[in-house]
Amino acid sequence: MYRRIIIYVVAAAAVLSCVKIEQEDIPALRISFDDPVVGSLTKADANHTGEIEGKYPVAEHFSVFARHHTGDYQAWDTPGNVNYMTDVETGYFDEVQGWDPDACGDPYFWPNGGKLTFAGYSPAAARSDASDLTYGTEGLVITDFTVDCKNTLAAQPDVTYYDLMYSERTYNKTASTGGISYKGVNLKFHHALSSVAFKVKLKEEINSVADDGQTLNSIILNRISIRQAYKTATFKENITDGPSYQAAPRWTGHKDEMDLETEYYSTYEDMTNGFHVEEVSNAVEPAGSNHVLLIPQPFDHGDNEVIIRVNYTVTVNNKTTRQIVDVPLMTSNEGLPFKDQDGNSIEAWQIGKRYVYTLEFGLYKIYFAPSVEVWNDVEVPGNTNVGN
Repeated sequence: MYRRIIIYVVAAAAVLSCVKIEQEDIPALRISFDDPVVGSLTKADANHTGEIEGKYPVAEHFSVFARHHTGDYQAWDTPGNVNYMTDVETGYFDEVQGWDPDACGDPYFWPNGGKLTFAGYSPAAARSDASDLTYGTEGLVITDFTVDCKNTLAAQPDVTYYDLMYSERTYNKTASTGGISYKGVNLKFHHALSSVAFKVKLKEEINSVADDGQTLNSIILNRISIRQAYKTATFKENITDGPSYQAAPRWTGHKDEMDLETEYYSTYEDMTNGFHVEEVSNAVEPAGSNHVLLIPQPFDHGDNEVIIRVNYTVTVNNKTTRQIVDVPLMTSNEGLPFKDQDGNSIEAWQIGKRYVYTLEFGLYKIYFAPSVEVWNDVEVPGNTNVGN
């Protein structure tokens, strides 16, 4: 069986030409992708909304770029190089037991001669949350990418967080491999955002009867929110162009700071029933909580800084008091930021790192014990008093 496809080839001078290619549709000629690898991971923990860890999910789609060149790859703009695939959405395809553009549109076939260098980003839908998305000499550029937040002034569904990722380049490919299963081109993805999560526990020395004889009935957590964070920025992969992959990705042009009182990212929210902290002696993530995936950014925004707000109620001697505690992340540690295990100040959320804050609840104070993970464990020791 033969099928016709149209491949758009973009010349270096940015002139589009349409080339009709008739080929026998057999596994050895199709371009397909092996299970994508997610980098910088040491543990499988895919229970949190939006995060991708370990194995790439078959329900997800990524988008692909491919550059055609006659010999081994030297540079993106080497004379004669042309775009072969430009922002092509790719999904899991049962026929190939891997990822294939055919799952989302038409199949692509290997060129008759030359080599292809590939790159991509995930999810493919991320393009709709940016004002522009391009790929070239310095890799991926996502302009004015926005992570939406909750807004108390606007009726809206719950915000869905997702794991924005970029891939390394895969160089000098000439064919898919794997025989009849033809699982093919390998892609290695890296996380482009930061992840923030919270655990809670009752402070060790607190029990049912406080030192002053008061009886603790309950401590109920209602909401943990991130406030005054930037919602929008531009991602630049910053590849040093050449025959091997080197990149220094960063976010620039931060803007759209959230309003303190009306906008926020929520990692836990149940204003009706809440989570009973007094029942927890070991640090746990409250049932129903999620990790917030947000734009890496400094905590100091000039006039403002990023704040963690904790809403909870304390009932002592059957008397209930509602509490709201704001934790400014640049000045919460006796006027200074939290520190990592090497004594370095944590002054920003960085690309590809997860920040886990353990909230220890007492009768009158909340204590923060943060840890930082490069999507693997790096503990930050010690507790810091942040409440009054």
